[in-house]
Amino acid sequence: MPAYRDKRSGVWRYRKRVRLLDGTTPRIEGTPSLNTKLAAEQAERAHIARLLRGEPDKPKKEVPTFEEFVPEFLAICRMKNKPSEVQTKESILRWHLLPAFGRLRLDRIRYAEIQDFAAKTIEKKRSKKTVNNCLTVVRRLLVVAKKRELIEAVPEIEWLKAPKPDFDFLTFDEAARLVAAADPEWSCMIILALKAGLRQGELLALRREDIDLVTGLLRVRRSVTRGFVTEPIKPLLNTVLIYMYEHGEVYLSQSDRGGLVMGGMLDGLPSYTREGLWFRLEDVVQAAVALLPQIGSLKLLRHWAGTNDMTMDGSPIMDRLKFDNVFLNGGWCYGGFKAIPASGAAFATFVATGTAPDLIRHYSLARFATGHLIDEKGAGPFPARQ
Repeated sequence: MPAYRDKRSGVWRYRKRVRLLDGTTPRIEGTPSLNTKLAAEQAERAHIARLLRGEPDKPKKEVPTFEEFVPEFLAICRMKNKPSEVQTKESILRWHLLPAFGRLRLDRIRYAEIQDFAAKTIEKKRSKKTVNNCLTVVRRLLVVAKKRELIEAVPEIEWLKAPKPDFDFLTFDEAARLVAAADPEWSCMIILALKAGLRQGELLALRREDIDLVTGLLRVRRSVTRGFVTEPIKPLLNTVLIYMYEHGEVYLSQSDRGGLVMGGMLDGLPSYTREGLWFRLEDVVQAAVALLPQIGSLKLLRHWAGTNDMTMDGSPIMDRLKFDNVFLNGGWCYGGFKAIPASGAAFATFVATGTAPDLIRHYSLARFATGHLIDEKGAGPFPARQ
């Protein structure tokens, strides 16, 4: 095949089988430095000339393992995907794909290995939809590896036939009747939900400053956090355990009633919803079991999620305001459960003496005016950038 243009990537390449004087017929292929047909033809002629002169061909790149290539793949995803999509891929890689393919070289991941992975995942009582999500990430990672010339081809992947979910929505006539029958006080909220597709949690968290009537924009500036409670057990913990890993964290404590209370990272995307995301629940539970394997058989009794107002550096504010005897202790973002006991004692000293202890003096409101932010990136209401 002479110079050709790849239909998917739009990159000009060349591929040809050459007969040498010794009778052998090696196949040559490559990508020119300039993405043009002329450059591909010139690169092909230069490659043939090198072979005829007996010069050794360029050594192939060393193929990395799946685990070694994951950071490079995620860096590319962060450039192209939304934060929620990146976090979904991180979760799938961490809990499903790395245990299965981590030590394999990318060119050793073929049709059989992928099919075996799908079969074993189904045996673990995972849904077909979950398997297809994993296969999608595998294929995307291998496509990126091929584009970077680490592998020659992407193996064929067969997706499972998963049942389509049922959708129940209002018809135009039903929507009109709902608005007509609603109390006038609620009609605006119902119309906004119908027109913009907002969910209940997003509607309830709306504030006046989030709506720009001049430009017609509605800004979402909230993040979601969540917590879980297990069934009661005998005393196990008398402190708060925190397990922090590369892409998240989990905190774990035991209530007076015996249930284990646990939570983790924010969902990582601005939102008004109070429903949370399923993959974050899975992250928290699996990390908690990794920390304490003996709780693996416990049942979750309930869980909750809610909005978190974020300060501009992800850290709390503890300061005395300009009014007489008015102190501010707030903006704890996602750290209140763990840090409130220690900060409460320090803040009580602050109120009693009027002088902030060294432990909390850096958390003053003035830090935002002077630029002395606290060990965060100052990403404000964008937790995925923290």
